[in-house]
Amino acid sequence: MSHKYIAFEGLDGAGKDTQKNLAHQYIQDKDKYAFVRQMREPSKYTESGRKLAELLKGNILDPETALSYFIKDRTELSTLIRQNLEHSHVISSRCFLSSYLYQQTQGLSFDYIHDQHLNEDIQYPDHILFFDLPVETLEKRLLGRWSDREIFETFDFQKKNHDIAHETLPKITQSPITIIDASGSIEEVFEQVKPIIDKIIF
Repeated sequence: MSHKYIAFEGLDGAGKDTQKNLAHQYIQDKDKYAFVRQMREPSKYTESGRKLAELLKGNILDPETALSYFIKDRTELSTLIRQNLEHSHVISSRCFLSSYLYQQTQGLSFDYIHDQHLNEDIQYPDHILFFDLPVETLEKRLLGRWSDREIFETFDFQKKNHDIAHETLPKITQSPITIIDASGSIEEVFEQVKPIIDKIIF
């Protein structure tokens, strides 16, 4: 059996973690023998990921430093992903695409971010599901959501990120991407996810 690596992407409030958890259960309901490993970026499995988590709690993190730590964490995490793919499907909250969005929003260019990834041994997803929301819906969902904020957790930042996402997704070549309309109920959104999971895994 060929195991697959699927990433769940989108802006804060789009519901990617909820849909990832539903996908995990859906895969195991369809195949009781399936192993599914959940992961997320930034990870807490690597030294770089743990350091990044500390830095994100601060008020200032320049884009070059952020990108450097994200890529280090991603490269180390790729080793673990490949090990798991020998016996499990891997579903992840976030992947390399987040750097293309978040660090562009911080001011880096698409080409610079792309070049920084080129010489790294990164495991790219077999498929990315990108959960998209209109800006108005995004704002409603984010109101009151953040208590102990990280530096990326402001509506202005997420709005810019939303606009950059729509410019960037067509340029991504490392992994195929399906855009999911995340504006409906959890059940309605997952009805869009199921046929994609079926096609990729089953």
